[in-house]
Amino acid sequence: MDLEQITIKPQTKELANTPAMILSNPIIFIQNYFVTLNKEAYQEEYILTAKTDTAAYNKILLGFKETRLATMVIEDSFGQETELDFTNIQYNKKIPESVFNFTPPEGVDVIRSTVENNAHKK
Repeated sequence: MDLEQITIKPQTKELANTPAMILSNPIIFIQNYFVTLNKEAYQEEYILTAKTDTAAYNKILLGFKETRLATMVIEDSFGQETELDFTNIQYNKKIPESVFNFTPPEGVDVIRSTVENNAHKK
C-alpha cells in the first residue's frame, strides 16, 4: 500500500537561494553574487558569480533579448550546467486566485509542519 500524504510547511530561507528568486526578487538573490556584464556576448548577458564557496550555484548566466529574459544557464557546485530557454512568455497575465488554492484528494493525510530554527537560541 502506498503512503498518501501531503506536508504543508512555511517557506524557508532556502528558497532565497534558488534560481526562482532571480525572477521573483532579484535584489535578495544577487546580494550573494558578483554581477558582471559579458561584453563579448551577442546579446545582453550578465554573469552572476558566487561570492562564497558555500553558495548553491557557482555561476549563473542571464541572457536578455530586447530587454526580456531569454536564457538562464545555471552551474551548480558540482560543475553541472542547466540551461533554461524562455519562449512564448506571457507577461502580466491575470491568474485567477483559485489557481493558488489546493484541495487535497480524498483519503490523503495532511500534515501541517512548522519550521523552527533553534540554531541561534541559547
